[in-house]
Amino acid sequence: MVSWKRRLAAGAAGAVLVLAAHGVQAQVRQFDVPAQPLAQAIPELARQAGVTISAPTAHLAGRSGPAVSGFMDVEDALNALVADTDLYVASHEGLTIVLQRRAEGDTSAAEVQEVVVVGSRIAGARLNEALPVTIVDQADLDAIGAADGDDLYRAIAQIGDVGFNDADTDNGGINNARGDVASIDLRSIGTGNTLVLLNGRRLVPHPGTQVESFVPVQTVNTNAIPTFGLRRVEVLADGAAALYGTDAVAGVVNNVLRDNFEGFTAQAAMGQDEGGMEEYSFDFQAGKDFNNGKTNVSVMGGYLTRDPLYIWERDYATVAGRLARFNGRAAGLDYGTYSTITAWAEGIRLNPTTYQPAGATTRMNGQTLTAASGTFHVQPSTNPGCLANGFIAGTCFDNSTLATTTDDNNLRYDLDTMRTISSAVDRANLFTFVNHEFDNGVEFFGELGYYWGKTWSQRQQDTPLDTQRVLMSPTAYWNPLGAVGVTARLPGLTTGTGTAAFPSTGAAVQIQDFRFSDLGYRTIDVDNVTTRYLGGLRGHWRGFDWESALLYSKAKTTDKMDGISMTGLQAAINLTTRNAYNPFVGGDLNSPKDGAFGLNDQATIDSMLVKVYREAETELMLWDFKVSKGDFYAVPAGHIGVAAGLEARRETFSEDRDPRLDGTLTFTDLAGQVSQSDVMGVSYTPDSHGARNVYSAFLELAVPVVSPEMNLPFVQSIDVQLAGRIENYSLFGTVGAPKVAMAYRPNGWLMFRGAWSQGFRAPNLLQLHQPDFERSNARRDYAACAVQLAIGAIPNLTTSNDYCTSEDRIESRSGNKDLKAEDSENLSFGIVLEPELWSDKYGDLTFTVDYWKIRQENLVGIFGGTNQLIMDYYLRQIGSTNPNVIRAAPDAQQIADGTAAGLAPVGTLLSIKDDYLNLQPRESEGLDFRLYYSLRDTPLGDWRLSINASQKLKLFQEASEQHQVLLDALADGVISGVNVGGVEDLIRRNGRPEWKVTASLTWDLGPWTAGWYSSYVSEFYDTSATFVDSDQYWIVDDWLTHNLYVQYQLPRSGPLGGMRIRVGARNIFDEDPPLTDDRFGYSGSVHSNRGRWWYASIRKSF
Repeated sequence: MVSWKRRLAAGAAGAVLVLAAHGVQAQVRQFDVPAQPLAQAIPELARQAGVTISAPTAHLAGRSGPAVSGFMDVEDALNALVADTDLYVASHEGLTIVLQRRAEGDTSAAEVQEVVVVGSRIAGARLNEALPVTIVDQADLDAIGAADGDDLYRAIAQIGDVGFNDADTDNGGINNARGDVASIDLRSIGTGNTLVLLNGRRLVPHPGTQVESFVPVQTVNTNAIPTFGLRRVEVLADGAAALYGTDAVAGVVNNVLRDNFEGFTAQAAMGQDEGGMEEYSFDFQAGKDFNNGKTNVSVMGGYLTRDPLYIWERDYATVAGRLARFNGRAAGLDYGTYSTITAWAEGIRLNPTTYQPAGATTRMNGQTLTAASGTFHVQPSTNPGCLANGFIAGTCFDNSTLATTTDDNNLRYDLDTMRTISSAVDRANLFTFVNHEFDNGVEFFGELGYYWGKTWSQRQQDTPLDTQRVLMSPTAYWNPLGAVGVTARLPGLTTGTGTAAFPSTGAAVQIQDFRFSDLGYRTIDVDNVTTRYLGGLRGHWRGFDWESALLYSKAKTTDKMDGISMTGLQAAINLTTRNAYNPFVGGDLNSPKDGAFGLNDQATIDSMLVKVYREAETELMLWDFKVSKGDFYAVPAGHIGVAAGLEARRETFSEDRDPRLDGTLTFTDLAGQVSQSDVMGVSYTPDSHGARNVYSAFLELAVPVVSPEMNLPFVQSIDVQLAGRIENYSLFGTVGAPKVAMAYRPNGWLMFRGAWSQGFRAPNLLQLHQPDFERSNARRDYAACAVQLAIGAIPNLTTSNDYCTSEDRIESRSGNKDLKAEDSENLSFGIVLEPELWSDKYGDLTFTVDYWKIRQENLVGIFGGTNQLIMDYYLRQIGSTNPNVIRAAPDAQQIADGTAAGLAPVGTLLSIKDDYLNLQPRESEGLDFRLYYSLRDTPLGDWRLSINASQKLKLFQEASEQHQVLLDALADGVISGVNVGGVEDLIRRNGRPEWKVTASLTWDLGPWTAGWYSSYVSEFYDTSATFVDSDQYWIVDDWLTHNLYVQYQLPRSGPLGGMRIRVGARNIFDEDPPLTDDRFGYSGSVHSNRGRWWYASIRKSF
């Protein structure tokens, strides 16, 4: 890898230096722009300068500019063009210039409404304005009041559910992404289908993964993007693989940071909810020019600290709160009650040699302690049914398992006593930008970025997996059925239905349905670190703008949590001295649903506690070279613009798990059964790593077909974009993506636009390289049940007997190096209205509506354990078998049953192989609505209104070839009584609302500014629950929240001159998130637990 990087760096540096040596004057060009309307003059000047100029286009209607000619700097030319207007150059970042309107008598102005630089890579392309780009500018950023990326990107209507979110990561296990991480999912078509850029270039993916559709997905960590340093966010909600490559299926989100500035600005802020959760932050930015303005060094950084949010601070998140809100209206709830795995242990009598169920009744002083099933439990003495005193005063032993629905309902465990639902966060960012212009006009630009995020959370103890049996030997000190001489052996034990003596060797005991709550709460510490290094050169050569850069970025996450070593627990519970761990101490007698502390020896507890870790890293190394020329070739309507580029990148991923998790240190129970994981409640997952090289090239043409100067009736302009990209991957070969877009303006206030493109998403490295691992899920063996049904042993497939059961099955999964890229096809068309309905003094209005459609094929997924078993059921009906269902050889009874049924005998199910595959297609479509209105220079100040709405019309998961085989078999009656999963309509279900609307209103008057922001999310179904006595899914209510801020800027004179003071509130009406059947009673991917959040900040510039 090192040698590859060195060769790439050397080659890239050499190519750039050659071009740099041939650089020409970058700042001075010859201009020849005739006097004409500004709506045409500004694009023409941009074309001649080879830059992109963004301006409030609606404001240009009816305004003309003078002729500009001669040799001059591009800014001088632009200033001459707009000299008699209220426009001025607000920023000049590389090849992008932003024009703003200046308020009367003021020297500053708000950000423009349209800044479109992400839709085309041709500097000065007129087509830029024709693409569906949403801009979150400074006014929007102020109104949203976001403290991190999670807050910010949720506020964009086109962003779908946030799969990596605080509620889910705080509840997830060590194999999931946890900590300070959030994601982006445009259009709700899946995390990983949105390309996220920083200053126009890729960001390294976060090393943590989540599971969507049973496969691991990755995301850029949006919390690593500093909201204080953002100049704007550009959201291209259209397929852009032809321009940017993989991941841009739904579109591109480009985050533009402030760089190349002078001065010093510092800001201190604090925020607090009404329950005491606090947040403090400090941010700064500083910049200075050197070498007579040829060199600029800019630095910005920040630090934030936020308290954890405990579950008792949100009543709706607790079990009691959820029950009160459901109020008996829902059925089938997953999270509607306290846990049946309690602090009151259950035991099973086992054979002392084989550690299998003894199958014998146990009696104590003539009363039945265990039936043949062998179960008994400990409980408070105040509960009915006590048969013998327990080991702790106030406790006793009773027969059978806990009656958690009746007599022992009060013992159900409260998982929420002391847990957090949002982690404590400490976060720091530091970015440095260096820009230097050489005498030959070539410019060097550099970027150094550092992000660090640390989180802390706590939760209840876990419980053992089914493969992790907790066994007590007959000699264990606290075994109530132990051998003669064991102190804890209960008196008067007999066995069987009579008075036969209980064996003097005692019995072994298996502990089940027990939460080891007295071991204390588990703490989880997660550290995330991301570094980014970028250096490049840009300039002009023979009329072409060129730019090249080398980027290296690395992200690392370290997840550490308290765990219980099964080996240590087994040793502690089987000590023969009094300090042995006693699982029968019971819970808190004053609050039986909680655990009791201090009843077991602390040194013994410490002997089984371990710190468990998972470290993961991702790396991105990228070199690119691109050229652009806005006037490449003259045609009657103007000039064809061209952009082309090359890119090479290296992507790596590696995960190193604790030896107790990756199979290095295993757990062997007293019966000799081996579990690959030695950590209680955590599944075995091996270490994984992978890398790939990607080489790509793109070409883009901007073709003017009709220009305003041609004076054609009913046609002011027609512009076409043609683009294509090919990418070669070291694992699966070459993929390509074309794009065609067109913009048609019949006049100055109306535009029609449309685009068609193909795209792709390359499988992530974990989907390709993850080694074999196992998961356990409850599945019904339909093939075995079909035999039992055929011989009349059961009435239907859902009835169980000894040979037809629904129980936990081992499912083996792994990455697949034969995976191909997911393919996509995008179609969009829309209308842009900039009506001239009134005089300019009554404001500028822009309204857009766009229809979009995305069809994805070869989506990476798994067929599913249940579907694999249904496939085996079907294939056996036609004389074949499913090789992914692994079975033992049939025994004599299974052979006899198969013969009687006229089917092949079905052996005992051992495991299911369910690797990642290219499977189902998915089709999505929807509408976007945008409205911008600005009204300036009124006696009541300046006003700006922005409304952004997204409606999903369709999101349907279609059948793959394998799914269709089963659906056809059902339709033909070959199989029956089963449901084929995975083929469904996803719209309005499980975090995918039909509507999402955001709106902001900003007001400025002298030193005063105020902003109002509203967010609306429509209702959707929660398919995990239904209304009582109904088949209708539970409806998650719609949610409307509002933010408000007010700020005042002090006069510039005096020591506090220019200081800005801002106060505000997010969710000002304190709307609780709507009720769902989720772990904390709300959907963390769609809604927030923050509640009303007050904040204040002070900013001062020097």
